[in-house]
Amino acid sequence: MHPALYSTDEIRRIEREYARTHKTRPLMELAGHSVAKVALALLKARKSKDRNVLVLAGPGNNGGDAWVAADRLRQAKCRVTVLALGEAESADAAAKRAQQAYRKALGSPPQRWSERRRSPAHCDLILDGLFGIGLTRAPSGAYANVIRGVNALHRERDVPVLAIDVRAVSTR
Repeated sequence: MHPALYSTDEIRRIEREYARTHKTRPLMELAGHSVAKVALALLKARKSKDRNVLVLAGPGNNGGDAWVAADRLRQAKCRVTVLALGEAESADAAAKRAQQAYRKALGSPPQRWSERRRSPAHCDLILDGLFGIGLTRAPSGAYANVIRGVNALHRERDVPVLAIDVRAVSTR
């Protein structure tokens, strides 16, 4: 594992400073757009014709970043499937707005992981927006099951996983 560039406390300080000095463009919007840009570059490098993207959106700010990225990828004509985990509505106002904007543009709610019996038949990229810097314990329950499923897709089908944030989480 590579050493962190910044500690969790340092990232939180950077985020607070950004919010204080950039009131017109929320950090979540910037993060989501940047993630979508990287995702599109990965799809292009892999020469993915279908551009099927599985987006995993958790209940917090990291999930909000995922909602913004999903909307941006949808606008770029990718086939986006969002699987929402956790509470239907995030406690964070910016994450709620990102989720609502995606739902409004899509016209239908995203799928819940529990509604899916198996992994997707085909995806070209997985965008992991489950947890961010606030995660302090090993994932359990449905989260652990989803992570195991994503790891299997990565291992068995060589599907790349783009994680939003600084932590990579694995369960065995």
